[in-house]
Amino acid sequence: MYEFMKRNNFPTCDLVGVWYNEASFLEVVQQKQIFETAHKWPMFLKACHLTQSSSKATRTLVDKETTLGEIDDIAEWIHEKYATPSPRERNRPSSTFL
Repeated sequence: MYEFMKRNNFPTCDLVGVWYNEASFLEVVQQKQIFETAHKWPMFLKACHLTQSSSKATRTLVDKETTLGEIDDIAEWIHEKYATPSPRERNRPSSTFL
């Protein structure tokens, strides 16, 4: 969704990164570097632009100290979100347009 917004000149917030697979996302989180060098808090992890509310796919990271203490919980949250089928896999009628 972010790429669509940028291509079509919609205003967007700054991003730390975009990851398309669980392993690379978990590696970055477990290295902690993105949290150590972050300049703006809070930060948000978003796992799916279509189901952010219904699947609790947005997680707020309040500050660096709290986030660094929650790395294992964040890793579990990431694993849960990647294990959840996307709307396209649920055979929604709109999936052909996603």
